[in-house]
Amino acid sequence: MNFAGYGQFQRAMSAPASVAWMTDEVWKNPWSQDRNVLIYVAPIRVDGLTIGACYLEFDFEGQADAIMSVINNKTAANAVASIIDCADLVVATTGKYAYHAKHPYASPAKGASTLSIDGLNIAQARVQSDHGIDGLNLRCVIEEHVATEADIASALMRG
Repeated sequence: MNFAGYGQFQRAMSAPASVAWMTDEVWKNPWSQDRNVLIYVAPIRVDGLTIGACYLEFDFEGQADAIMSVINNKTAANAVASIIDCADLVVATTGKYAYHAKHPYASPAKGASTLSIDGLNIAQARVQSDHGIDGLNLRCVIEEHVATEADIASALMRG
């Protein structure tokens, strides 16, 4: 495949010497059975001259499925865990949210946050930077449905 007309290739070819790797958003790669992936690209340089680009595919969809499988096995049956991006769009979920749907409980908080609404506890945490990699600015939102005040009052009345 000739990538010369692709923006990511052109950015790699014109990248300054200080840039080693770059990537774009998660996307459905037609050359990978339409799986959601990240493509990292690095300029290949010889004697300071960029002569090509190296591509590295990260199978984001496969990794997200593995993470969600672990979360699904560890969370309560009445909980929903979702991974959202910096625009509050869902990239993986154990619930019924569509891919890239706006998450209704995303919080603008920079760090971890919790919120309790009658019948719903919501916790959110941001992926921390690891070795200079920012975690793609992903956040995990866990919604746990609990008994409401009305449910508790009703149970006490029957009690």
